[in-house]
Amino acid sequence: MNTTTNLPYRGILEYGINQIAMINYLENFHNLPYSDASRLVLSAWEMHVTKLQADHPYEVTSREKAEAILNEALGFLAMVSKTGGAYSPSALVDLGWHSLMLDSYVYMALCHVLKGEYIHHIPARDGSNEASCGGGAPCNCNASCRNEGDYRPGEKFPALATTVQAMQEFGSVNMDLWPEVARCGSGNCSSCGGSAACRNN
Repeated sequence: MNTTTNLPYRGILEYGINQIAMINYLENFHNLPYSDASRLVLSAWEMHVTKLQADHPYEVTSREKAEAILNEALGFLAMVSKTGGAYSPSALVDLGWHSLMLDSYVYMALCHVLKGEYIHHIPARDGSNEASCGGGAPCNCNASCRNEGDYRPGEKFPALATTVQAMQEFGSVNMDLWPEVARCGSGNCSSCGGSAACRNN
C-alpha cells in the first residue's frame, strides 16, 4: 500500500520529526521516562488500527478500513488545527478520533504537535443534528454530525458538507468515510434514491 497516495495523513503520527516532538512533550510535560514515551508514540499507529477493528467489528471490517479511518481522523484533526474552525467529523471518522482520544498521552502529544494545545471534542447536546441518510430514513443534506472539532461557545455545528469542503481545501478526502455526504450529494438529495421523504433543509 502506498502511504503517500492512500494514507496521506499517516505520517502525522509516524513521521520521525513528529514522533520526536511527541516523545519530548511526554518526557518534559508529563514526566514519562523516555522508554515509556517512545513505546507509546512508536506503537500508536499499529495499536489504533488493531483497536479500531476489535472495538468496532461491524463498522471496521478490515485492516484497510481501520487504517483509512485512522488516517482520515488524523487529517481531520490536522485540518481543524490549521483552520481554527469548528467542524463535524463523519460517524466513521469519529471512531478514529475517539480511539485517539482514549489513548490520552499520545492524543495530548499529538495535539501539542498539531496545534500547540488540546483539541477538544464536544458532543452535540440536543441530538437534533444527527445525519440521517439511508435505511429509508429522511435524508437531510445539511445535517450536522454528532460531534465537532474545535467548538467555541455560541458557535453552530457546521454541516458535514462544510467539513468535507474544508478537508478538500486542506488536502485529500476519502469520500468512502463520509457516507452521509456522499449519499446526499453536494447540496441536493439527488443521490438519496429519489425518495419523496428526502428533503434538503
